[in-house]
Amino acid sequence: MTKEILVGFGIDVDAVAGWLGSYGGEDSPDDISRGVFAGEVGAMRLLDLFDKLDIKTTWFIPGHSAETFPEQMAEVAKRGHEIGVHGYSHENPITTIITVTLITTTHTTPIVITTKPLVLRSFSSKLMMV
Repeated sequence: MTKEILVGFGIDVDAVAGWLGSYGGEDSPDDISRGVFAGEVGAMRLLDLFDKLDIKTTWFIPGHSAETFPEQMAEVAKRGHEIGVHGYSHENPITTIITVTLITTTHTTPIVITTKPLVLRSFSSKLMMV
């Protein structure tokens, strides 16, 4: 009997948000240009690849990425992929207190999610208890 194998794909659209000060790199033209490429070109290439292979994925999008690349991020939802909030500027969970995380998520949710239900991926067991 053949076993069915299921695989889940999660895409973190950090783009420029990863270098807005929480992880460093905010003063590096190389890091910033890679982030812009990811938002403008990389996201669309992934969408085309997933369409070609008929794969639906989950995209975790920071609010900054949704604001900076609105057409590309809207295309994610348009093509039927699930969308989840990934902070506003890819905050570092080790240095961010839970209150700030909840406020950021509350602010970011309407920016990122417009047509799909909320999906919150927790990086902290404490957040799961809130």
